[in-house]
Order: sequence, then structure tokens, then C-alpha cells
Amino acid sequence: PIFTTVNRREFDNTLLESVIERGGEFVSSRVREVNRSGDGFVVRTEDLEYTADYVIIAAGVFGAKLLGQEPPCYTIASHGYSSPTASASVIFIQDGYLWSFPGESYDSVGGGTYPDCRLLPSFDEMSTRIKKCFDEELILNGTPVPLFNSDLVLKLNNAETGLLFTGDSAGLIDNWIGAGIDFALDSGRQAALSIVEDGYKGKTANERYLERLFPIARHLQIADAFRKKFNANLDEKLDLLKGRTAGKLLINYLSGYVKDPYWLTLKSLLTSGVKSRSTHN
Repeated sequence: PIFTTVNRREFDNTLLESVIERGGEFVSSRVREVNRSGDGFVVRTEDLEYTADYVIIAAGVFGAKLLGQEPPCYTIASHGYSSPTASASVIFIQDGYLWSFPGESYDSVGGGTYPDCRLLPSFDEMSTRIKKCFDEELILNGTPVPLFNSDLVLKLNNAETGLLFTGDSAGLIDNWIGAGIDFALDSGRQAALSIVEDGYKGKTANERYLERLFPIARHLQIADAFRKKFNANLDEKLDLLKGRTAGKLLINYLSGYVKDPYWLTLKSLLTSGVKSRSTHN
């Protein structure tokens, strides 16, 4: 196949099993707050309390609230499930995007808007647009999607020595196409490596982590700048992408982190005479 999809529950469970196999301990309990205590931290859950020298916050867009910090700004993406089609597509609309990714028994469909959307559609308006686009009556839900801001990434990861924010909790998401899983996995890995190297050559885990985040942050800054230029005149830019030079620049940008269906679908924009298209396995 051109690309593969995986059930999120199965994917998360595989990651968890790999940690446990390496001696990690998994405890299921809802975290209520994280506080500084001496040189470490106290993590309080609904019924337990833990102490730790380091804490990695990977708790979604509102994770910063566990420490009384300001979370990333966010937008709401509407999503649901449609009949299976065995095809994938990303459709650019003015001030936003729609998507459809195939699963075994259903397609994941939805849409989101950009942080500087001129006229933010209501949930009902976005739902109507998605249902019309995919020609099916759908039950949709709203999910908060963080918006990338480099200043907030620095602020959060300088708040407390030994405290690191990853993924959605740090707002590490592509403001252009809403992609976040690559950045979540990569930033989690970089956080762990930074803790292992704490004190190496006189640098704290936080300093090393911010250095390791630089390629991700730079990528997301470029993506946001590209998005603003691209969306300024959508029809004109879609025509421009049919040219080889502009197309190569776009594909080069996408090849850094954003791969698979996003890369595939945007590459399809280079095909003459279309603005978007579905790609079948």
C-alpha cells in the first residue's frame, strides 16, 4: 500500500507494552496536580502520591494546567466516522482543511480551522460542511487542537528545572494541517534523552531539551509562515503548486516530519487540473 493506518488503541497499547518489557511501571490513575517539592516534584493523583526528580507532561492540550501554567491556545477540530472507502484525502478550504483517512471498518473524517481564521465557523457550520463534502450523515464530535507558539514552548520548558512539556502539552503541532503525532513521539524521545544527559557538559535537562526541540520548532515556524502565504489567496496558490519549482519546495518542506497521508495528498495537488483528489490503495 501507499501508506498504512493503525488503530490508535492498538498503537498506544504497543507503546505501553514496550515500556513495561523494559522494566517500566504503569499505574492507571488520574493526575490532579504536580507541585515542586525541594529538588524534585510531587505528583498527586485521585488516590496516590508520587515523588520524582523529573516530570514529563504529556497530557494533551490542557496538561499545563496541572502546574497552574497557561496552556497553549487551541482551536476545535470536528471529527467522526463515515463508511469505509479505502481512500484518503486532504482538502484545503478557505481558512482550514478537511480530511478523510481509511480504516478497516470505517473512515476517520473531520475538519479544522486555522488560528487566524477570519470568520470562525460554528460547530454546526463546520459539521454541515464536512457532511456535505463526504456526502453522508455523520455524528461528529469536537476535539481541542493546540496551536503552535514558540514563545510558549520556551516559557513552559523554562518554568521549572526538571519539568519538560511534550507533544500537545507544549503546543507542538503543525498549524497548517493539524499534524501532531510525529512531534509528540519525537519530543517525548528527546525529553527522555535530555533527562539521561542532565548535567552533561554543564547543561541541565531543560537546556538540552530545548536544544533538541529546535529542529521541531523551526519546522513548525516555517510551516506556519508557509500556511499564511499559501492561504492568502487559496485558488491562486493551488494553481501555483502545479508548477514544478513550487511543488518541489513544498515536498521538501513536508519530507522533514510530515509524511504518509499528508505528504501523499499534498503531492497530489501537483497534478494538473485538480485542487485535491483521493488516492486509492
